[in-house]
Amino acid sequence: MDSSRWCTTRERMDLFDWVFLLLVAVLSVWVMIVLDARQGPNSIWTGTDGTYISDQMNYLGWIQFAASHLLVSDPFTTAPTTADFLHPGLVISTLLVRLGATPDAAYLLWKPAAVIVSSPALPAPVIIPTTRVGSS
Repeated sequence: MDSSRWCTTRERMDLFDWVFLLLVAVLSVWVMIVLDARQGPNSIWTGTDGTYISDQMNYLGWIQFAASHLLVSDPFTTAPTTADFLHPGLVISTLLVRLGATPDAAYLLWKPAAVIVSSPALPAPVIIPTTRVGSS
């Protein structure tokens, strides 16, 4: 394929795109802010914010286990399992825990990353043909 026939372009984000990205980011973390603010001696927040708490507690267990071992096993089963699971997200979260973050903070830091990566306001590279299809 002739690379001179194709070009890539990237649009710049305007004010609307930045406001939309900020709005989505705030909406994604408002539950965490409210739950953290309501925490007290009789109400302890575990660091999870979804409807499937068992999945999120499993991730927190993996992060805590990976802080002492790089490979993790399933800590929530009664049968013995081998530590043979390596996940890049767990490695990054483990590094944050080793630097002093709590496992729930290391897990919840993925939410802003997910907002930024999946935001439709971020311009993506667009490939545009420079000549008409079928012409030489």
